[in-house]
Amino acid sequence: MSAAADHAYKIIRGKIFEGELKAGERLKEAELSTVCEVSRTPVREALRKLEADGLVYIAANSGAVVAEWNESDIQDIYAVRVRLEVLAATLAAERRSDEDLVQMQACAEAMKRVSEAENAHTNDSEIASLNSQFHHLIITAARSRALAAAAAQVIEAPLMLRTFRRYAPERLMRSVSDHLELVAAIRAKDSALAGSLMGGHILSGLRTLVSPLE
Repeated sequence: MSAAADHAYKIIRGKIFEGELKAGERLKEAELSTVCEVSRTPVREALRKLEADGLVYIAANSGAVVAEWNESDIQDIYAVRVRLEVLAATLAAERRSDEDLVQMQACAEAMKRVSEAENAHTNDSEIASLNSQFHHLIITAARSRALAAAAAQVIEAPLMLRTFRRYAPERLMRSVSDHLELVAAIRAKDSALAGSLMGGHILSGLRTLVSPLE
C-alpha cells in the first residue's frame, strides 16, 4: 500500500470507528479525496483494504458503502474471536516478556482510571481505544505472526460496533477487572487460567451486543 493510500485508509477507518461514517452510508470517492487530501487513486486503494478488513462493501454498480453487521454477523465474529484470543492469552502466558507485562499493566490501569472518572460515559472512544490496545498487547505477547494476522480484523470489532456505549457501569467495571485479572494470570505464567479468563471476557462482550441495554 502506498503512503498516500495508507494515510487515506487510517482516516476513513477512524471515521468509521468513531461513527462519523455510519453503517450503510455510501462512500463517495470525490468527498473522501478532499477529506483525506489525496487523489482518488489512493482512496480507491484504501477502500479495497477496508473491504478486505470487512469494514466496507464495494458493489459493482453502486460503489463503496460502510458495512452493516447483523446479529448473525456479530455471532460469527465473536465465535472466531473467542478462539483466537483464548489461544493468544494462553501463548502470552508462556511467552511474554517483562516489557509485555509492564505495558499490559499500564494499559489496564489506564482503562480503570478512565472508567472510574465521573464523566466516564463521555469517554467511550478513549475506553474503546484502550481496550483495543490491551488486546493487541496480548496478541503481541503471544509471539505468533500467524495468530496476529488472523486476529487483526476481528479484534477491532468492539471499536466499530461501539461496544462500550452499551455497557452499564457495573459491566464496564467488570471488563476492567477482567483485564487486571488477565495480567495477573499472564504474569504468573498460568496459561490455563489466562485462556479461561479471556474466553469469559470475550463472551461477556458478545452478550452486551446481543442483549438489551442494562
